[in-house]
Amino acid sequence: CSLAAVRHPLGSATTGYAKLKSNHKNQFTSDRARIENGGHVTLQHREEFDYVHNQGMSFAEFLKRYRSRIYNNWFLIGEAELEYVIRFEHLQEGFSEVLNRVGATEMGPLSHVNPTKQKSQNFSEYYNAEVRELAMTCYGPFMQKWGYDFPSEWTEYKVPRLARWQFNALLRAGNIAAKFGALDPNHPIIAAAKRAADRITAKRA
Repeated sequence: CSLAAVRHPLGSATTGYAKLKSNHKNQFTSDRARIENGGHVTLQHREEFDYVHNQGMSFAEFLKRYRSRIYNNWFLIGEAELEYVIRFEHLQEGFSEVLNRVGATEMGPLSHVNPTKQKSQNFSEYYNAEVRELAMTCYGPFMQKWGYDFPSEWTEYKVPRLARWQFNALLRAGNIAAKFGALDPNHPIIAAAKRAADRITAKRA
């Protein structure tokens, strides 16, 4: 059964920031966690950690410097080929449904084993008026595709038409790349397509 998970991108961004700020499980200072040692922490992660954790970069500054591009979850490329997409907000229900579909017996509820410390669940505490328009541009097309809503108080902002066009072009490019990369987001072809897309769609603050 091929499946993936989708998550509200506003929450995903704040989680990423909170992990950097708190040095979640000391992963950003662990030699074992570095990608050159077989871990997952890249040089880019370490740069972001230095600015956020060591130099006190605010979330607004972080968003403008490191997340100012059209967002897409590259683990969802070629989603038409996936048999099921679980929503993170309903993880238990989605997981149970997948098990039911494949005829597997559920042994018990999922455990929450990796909670992020120092993270508020209130988007308004992170996305102040300074970055809401940026967030609407970068995350809006993805949110519209997957049925996520912006906070009700953001009524003065709209998702720009150009951002929607860029996102759709990004989807098409990703689907083409996925045919060569077997839906692997780390495949060199897909990684190259992602870097090119990031350069093209970056919104300079």
